[in-house]
Amino acid sequence: MTLKPSYDSAIQRLRDARRILVVSHANPDGDAIGSTLAFGVGLKQLGKQVIMYNQDKIPFNLQFLPHLNELTNKLPLLSDIDLVVMLDCSQPKRIGEEFEKMVSGVTCMYIDHHLGHVAPEEGNCIDPKAASTSTLIYKLLKLLSVQMTTEIATLVYTGLVMDTGFFKYSNTTAEVLELAAELVRLGASPADVSQSALENAPPAQLRLLSLVLETLEFHFDGQCASLVLTKQMLEEAGATSDMAEGFIAYARGIAGVEVAALIREQESKRYKISLRSKKTINVADLAAQFGGGGHKHAAGCTIEKQLPEVRSLILAAIESAIA
Repeated sequence: MTLKPSYDSAIQRLRDARRILVVSHANPDGDAIGSTLAFGVGLKQLGKQVIMYNQDKIPFNLQFLPHLNELTNKLPLLSDIDLVVMLDCSQPKRIGEEFEKMVSGVTCMYIDHHLGHVAPEEGNCIDPKAASTSTLIYKLLKLLSVQMTTEIATLVYTGLVMDTGFFKYSNTTAEVLELAAELVRLGASPADVSQSALENAPPAQLRLLSLVLETLEFHFDGQCASLVLTKQMLEEAGATSDMAEGFIAYARGIAGVEVAALIREQESKRYKISLRSKKTINVADLAAQFGGGGHKHAAGCTIEKQLPEVRSLILAAIESAIA
């Protein structure tokens, strides 16, 4: 399906709204938080009353981001809000259970670059070809004539590098690199962002990684590698779940592996599965079989079953895709 961002209609909706709630998905990554803060700060420049919301704790490697103190984990009364803007996802359930219960009947705008649940094009900005949601945010802010500060540039740049794997993934295009250069000229520091996001690991993260790597298994003649992360491992390592961000890259980076899976326990009989691929396998299609979504080479889903059954279901889907 080809989607075209409806910038003109989106701009009008934003201009018409006075009180705006900007939200992003639970278990946020750099693109979700960078986009939320950049958009919220930019809208405040225009005199809007803005609340920036995420239900979860901000990952340790994103604590350096500017304006982080303006983010809240408490939802306002949505009856007091003119417009809710959902970033980096288009499914209310991904924002969180409380939000999903409250949002029914509320006017929403979707700004996203993921495949999956598709909102109507009119008045929304959904572009699966975009490297990150932050790139869509940047374009909207420019169209709104927001002054691009060093802080906004840093936030947009963080979203861009986190979703392109610091320019290693296949979504790194000439256009992406040109945008990165523009953001650097505005004051974003590649060295500061990379050091803060990638070179700031607490000892607990390394302890957790050692436990997760012990679960490494190969499947289908080495074309698939899987890892498992349990709550017991978190307790043993003295770690938090956000410290596992990026662990799947160790499985994906093995020679001969085309698809990698990280099966992460969230609670009893509930597992979050992260999927990554290198070349030909569309893991978004795999995730969609279980109600998830994402991109061709990076996707995820949640399955509510016991671990052995979760593992069996995921591996069967991967085997069919590889065959």
